[in-house]
Amino acid sequence: MFFAKNEIIELDDKKNYFVLDAAIIDNEIFYQIQEVNEQEAELIGPKTIVLAVNDDGSLYIEDATDEEKLAKLKERFANWISIYY
Repeated sequence: MFFAKNEIIELDDKKNYFVLDAAIIDNEIFYQIQEVNEQEAELIGPKTIVLAVNDDGSLYIEDATDEEKLAKLKERFANWISIYY
């Protein structure tokens, strides 16, 4: 299972994030996400990029750190601000 644009997801840090956008580069799925407040009504904090890894049907999220792919993502995401990793 992967995430959809405009979906709210909970990550391991127990915080909720809004999926702003998604992109596939070299058969890997990257998401631009931003934390939402407790009421899930307002975006807070910086935008960030994460990589989805499917391991035998289990979905894991990792920080995106590949500089070449991040450069491609910067072009892809329309409302780009910065990458935090």
